[in-house]
Amino acid sequence: MEKITQSLALDLVEIQHNVVNARQNDRLTRDLYITVTDRGNGYDDLSETTFAYLRGRRTDGKPVFYNVEIVDRSKGLLHAELHNYVLCCPGRCKLDIGIYNRAQDENGIQNGRKTPNQEDEIASTDSFILYIPEEIFEEIDVVESDEG
Repeated sequence: MEKITQSLALDLVEIQHNVVNARQNDRLTRDLYITVTDRGNGYDDLSETTFAYLRGRRTDGKPVFYNVEIVDRSKGLLHAELHNYVLCCPGRCKLDIGIYNRAQDENGIQNGRKTPNQEDEIASTDSFILYIPEEIFEEIDVVESDEG
């Protein structure tokens, strides 16, 4: 079976209402391709020092923060695999993409800045809702059932 992928565009400025559907504990509904835009235009400012992270909270309140692959830096295309850590709790998660530009190099100074402990520059996209319906049954229930 082929993986089921979904695509969405997340803007750095404009607010949209995006809902992405997934299934609790499914292994084939985990791939999400995200195009980052700036006021509807392509966002091509993903340099080699830029990293992207999926951020938010699960429905039980636990934080979500993990690396997202930058597929095409010139087009602002990202690939997020939704880990089971996110999909294990049913409900609605509110997530976004944080784009982090490293403000420091290995010496702590970059672009003429003199402060070695300066924080990274961060740009956040519009948030989106990840809807995870509750499982109908767990696979272990079928194995343990004498009627299954």
